[in-house]
Amino acid sequence: MLGCYFSVNAEMTRTDRGRSLVRDLPMDRVLTETDGPFTQVDGRPSEPADVKATAAAIADLRQVPVSAVTAAVKSNLSSLLGRRP
Repeated sequence: MLGCYFSVNAEMTRTDRGRSLVRDLPMDRVLTETDGPFTQVDGRPSEPADVKATAAAIADLRQVPVSAVTAAVKSNLSSLLGRRP
């Protein structure tokens, strides 16, 4: 493994290809991001608070609780930054 992390934004969960990719990513390497202002939510540029919707979309795709996704993302970020979760 190369040790790569994968950032997911809400836009990626809106297409069949994106949903398939998000489903197949290793959960211990997933991070959320907005990619704002290049993506939009409800006609406005994405902002950091929109990662909640991304976490919910990932949870829905993987059929797990949102809390499991948010815990994984927090743990992944801690690992990436060299901190203990």
